[in-house]
Amino acid sequence: MGLHVMNKLRFVRLVFAPAILGLFLGGTNSAFACDAEGLVTGIATSFEHAASSRSSSAFSSAVGHYADMRGLALFALGPYRSKLQHEAEAQYVNSARSFLGRWMAENSDKISGSGITIQSCSEQVVSARFGNGTSVVFRLAGPRRVADVSVSGISLSGVLRDKFTGVIRDHGGDMQALLDYLDQ
Repeated sequence: MGLHVMNKLRFVRLVFAPAILGLFLGGTNSAFACDAEGLVTGIATSFEHAASSRSSSAFSSAVGHYADMRGLALFALGPYRSKLQHEAEAQYVNSARSFLGRWMAENSDKISGSGITIQSCSEQVVSARFGNGTSVVFRLAGPRRVADVSVSGISLSGVLRDKFTGVIRDHGGDMQALLDYLDQ
Protein backbone atom coordinates (compact mmCIF):
# COMPACT_ATOMS: atom_id res chain seq x y z
CA MET A 1 0.00 0.00 0.00
CA GLY A 2 1.47 3.34 -1.05
CA LEU A 3 1.50 6.47 1.07
CA HIS A 4 -1.10 8.91 -0.19
CA VAL A 5 -1.15 12.66 -0.18
CA MET A 6 -3.98 14.67 -1.68
CA ASN A 7 -2.71 17.85 -3.21
CA LYS A 8 -4.42 20.72 -5.00
CA LEU A 9 -2.68 21.52 -8.24
CA ARG A 10 -3.04 24.28 -10.74
CA PHE A 11 0.11 23.57 -12.66
CA VAL A 12 0.49 19.90 -13.51
CA ARG A 13 1.53 17.45 -16.17
CA LEU A 14 4.93 16.87 -17.51
CA VAL A 15 4.26 16.40 -21.21
CA PHE A 16 7.01 15.24 -23.48
CA ALA A 17 6.87 15.66 -27.25
CA PRO A 18 9.69 14.41 -29.42
CA ALA A 19 12.75 16.26 -28.08
CA ILE A 20 10.62 18.81 -26.16
CA LEU A 21 8.93 18.88 -22.80
CA GLY A 22 6.26 20.66 -20.84
CA LEU A 23 6.66 20.90 -17.11
CA PHE A 24 4.76 20.25 -13.98
CA LEU A 25 3.02 20.81 -10.71
CA GLY A 26 1.16 22.97 -8.23
CA GLY A 27 0.56 23.46 -4.53
CA THR A 28 0.33 20.84 -1.82
CA ASN A 29 -1.66 20.27 1.36
CA SER A 30 -0.46 17.31 3.33
CA ALA A 31 0.09 15.51 6.59
CA PHE A 32 2.44 13.08 4.81
CA ALA A 33 5.81 12.74 6.51
CA CYS A 34 8.60 12.60 3.97
CA ASP A 35 11.88 14.50 3.99
CA ALA A 36 11.47 15.26 0.28
CA GLU A 37 7.93 16.63 0.70
CA GLY A 38 9.24 20.14 1.38
CA LEU A 39 11.23 19.99 -1.82
CA VAL A 40 8.19 18.88 -3.84
CA THR A 41 6.08 21.60 -2.17
CA GLY A 42 8.67 24.25 -3.02
CA ILE A 43 8.82 23.08 -6.61
CA ALA A 44 5.04 23.13 -6.82
CA THR A 45 4.78 26.68 -5.50
CA SER A 46 7.55 28.03 -7.73
CA PHE A 47 6.26 26.42 -10.90
CA GLU A 48 2.66 27.44 -10.17
CA HIS A 49 3.79 31.06 -9.80
CA ALA A 50 5.88 30.91 -12.97
CA ALA A 51 3.03 29.32 -14.93
CA SER A 52 0.50 31.92 -13.80
CA SER A 53 2.73 34.71 -15.09
CA ARG A 54 4.16 32.73 -18.05
CA SER A 55 7.47 34.22 -17.01
CA SER A 56 10.59 32.65 -18.49
CA SER A 57 12.73 34.29 -15.80
CA ALA A 58 10.50 32.81 -13.05
CA PHE A 59 10.79 29.36 -14.63
CA SER A 60 14.56 29.78 -15.03
CA SER A 61 14.85 30.84 -11.42
CA ALA A 62 12.82 27.84 -10.22
CA VAL A 63 14.88 25.45 -12.34
CA GLY A 64 18.08 27.00 -11.02
CA HIS A 65 16.90 26.73 -7.44
CA TYR A 66 15.53 23.17 -7.47
CA ALA A 67 17.37 21.30 -10.22
CA ASP A 68 20.91 19.97 -10.25
CA MET A 69 21.30 22.08 -13.37
CA ARG A 70 25.03 21.47 -13.74
CA GLY A 71 24.58 17.70 -13.63
CA LEU A 72 21.58 17.83 -15.97
CA ALA A 73 23.33 20.13 -18.46
CA LEU A 74 26.54 18.09 -18.52
CA PHE A 75 24.59 14.84 -18.94
CA ALA A 76 22.70 16.42 -21.85
CA LEU A 77 25.96 16.79 -23.78
CA GLY A 78 26.30 13.01 -24.06
CA PRO A 79 29.36 12.00 -26.06
CA TYR A 80 30.15 15.67 -26.76
CA ARG A 81 30.83 16.50 -23.10
CA SER A 82 34.60 16.43 -23.64
CA LYS A 83 34.21 19.17 -26.28
CA LEU A 84 32.98 21.65 -23.68
CA GLN A 85 35.94 23.74 -22.60
CA HIS A 86 36.21 24.15 -18.85
CA GLU A 87 36.10 27.94 -19.06
CA ALA A 88 32.82 27.75 -21.04
CA GLU A 89 31.06 25.43 -18.56
CA ALA A 90 29.42 28.12 -16.41
CA GLN A 91 28.11 29.94 -19.49
CA TYR A 92 26.77 26.68 -20.92
CA VAL A 93 24.98 25.68 -17.69
CA ASN A 94 23.45 29.16 -17.41
CA SER A 95 22.37 29.05 -21.08
CA ALA A 96 20.81 25.62 -20.59
CA ARG A 97 18.87 26.90 -17.53
CA SER A 98 17.65 29.93 -19.48
CA PHE A 99 16.67 27.71 -22.41
CA LEU A 100 14.55 25.52 -20.10
CA GLY A 101 12.93 28.60 -18.58
CA ARG A 102 11.99 30.00 -21.99
CA TRP A 103 10.72 26.64 -23.20
CA MET A 104 8.59 26.13 -20.09
CA ALA A 105 7.10 29.62 -20.36
CA GLU A 106 6.28 29.06 -24.04
CA ASN A 107 4.54 25.77 -23.21
CA SER A 108 2.89 26.70 -19.91
CA ASP A 109 -0.52 27.01 -21.59
CA LYS A 110 -0.42 23.24 -22.26
CA ILE A 111 -0.33 22.46 -18.56
CA SER A 112 -3.58 22.05 -16.67
CA GLY A 113 -4.48 21.57 -13.01
CA SER A 114 -5.14 18.24 -11.38
CA GLY A 115 -4.55 16.34 -8.16
CA ILE A 116 -1.42 14.45 -7.20
CA THR A 117 -0.87 11.51 -4.87
CA ILE A 118 2.58 10.72 -3.57
CA GLN A 119 2.88 6.95 -3.75
CA SER A 120 6.34 6.48 -2.27
CA CYS A 121 9.13 8.62 -1.00
CA SER A 122 12.77 7.95 -0.16
CA GLU A 123 15.97 9.95 -0.02
CA GLN A 124 16.59 9.26 -3.72
CA VAL A 125 13.15 9.01 -5.36
CA VAL A 126 9.66 10.45 -4.98
CA SER A 127 7.00 8.59 -6.99
CA ALA A 128 3.61 10.17 -7.53
CA ARG A 129 0.56 9.93 -9.72
CA PHE A 130 -1.45 12.83 -11.10
CA GLY A 131 -5.22 12.80 -10.88
CA ASN A 132 -5.40 11.92 -14.57
CA GLY A 133 -3.42 8.70 -13.90
CA THR A 134 -0.08 9.94 -15.23
CA SER A 135 2.89 8.72 -13.18
CA VAL A 136 5.75 11.06 -12.28
CA VAL A 137 9.04 10.16 -10.65
CA PHE A 138 11.41 12.73 -9.18
CA ARG A 139 14.97 11.38 -8.92
CA LEU A 140 16.75 13.43 -6.28
CA ALA A 141 20.35 14.67 -6.25
CA GLY A 142 20.31 15.19 -2.50
CA PRO A 143 17.85 16.63 -0.02
CA ARG A 144 17.25 19.92 -1.88
CA ARG A 145 17.84 19.16 -5.58
CA VAL A 146 16.15 17.23 -8.34
CA ALA A 147 18.45 15.33 -10.71
CA ASP A 148 15.75 14.21 -13.14
CA VAL A 149 12.00 13.98 -13.64
CA SER A 150 10.32 11.13 -15.50
CA VAL A 151 6.73 11.25 -16.61
CA SER A 152 5.11 8.04 -17.76
CA GLY A 153 8.62 6.61 -18.04
CA ILE A 154 10.03 9.42 -20.21
CA SER A 155 13.01 11.20 -18.68
CA LEU A 156 13.63 14.95 -18.90
CA SER A 157 17.38 14.36 -18.93
CA GLY A 158 17.03 11.90 -21.82
CA VAL A 159 14.91 14.31 -23.84
CA LEU A 160 17.40 17.15 -23.29
CA ARG A 161 20.28 14.86 -24.20
CA ASP A 162 18.57 13.90 -27.46
CA LYS A 163 17.90 17.56 -28.29
CA PHE A 164 21.32 18.95 -27.34
CA THR A 165 23.36 16.18 -28.96
CA GLY A 166 21.17 16.46 -32.06
CA VAL A 167 22.02 20.15 -32.42
CA ILE A 168 25.74 19.43 -32.04
CA ARG A 169 25.62 16.44 -34.41
CA ASP A 170 23.65 18.43 -37.03
CA HIS A 171 26.43 21.04 -36.97
CA GLY A 172 29.32 18.64 -37.45
CA GLY A 173 30.22 18.36 -33.77
CA ASP A 174 30.45 22.13 -33.25
CA MET A 175 29.84 22.97 -29.57
CA GLN A 176 29.43 26.65 -30.40
CA ALA A 177 26.34 25.74 -32.46
CA LEU A 178 24.68 24.42 -29.28
CA LEU A 179 25.64 27.51 -27.31
CA ASP A 180 24.20 29.72 -30.05
CA TYR A 181 21.03 27.60 -30.15
CA LEU A 182 20.56 27.83 -26.39
CA ASP A 183 21.00 31.60 -26.42
CA GLN A 184 18.42 32.26 -29.18
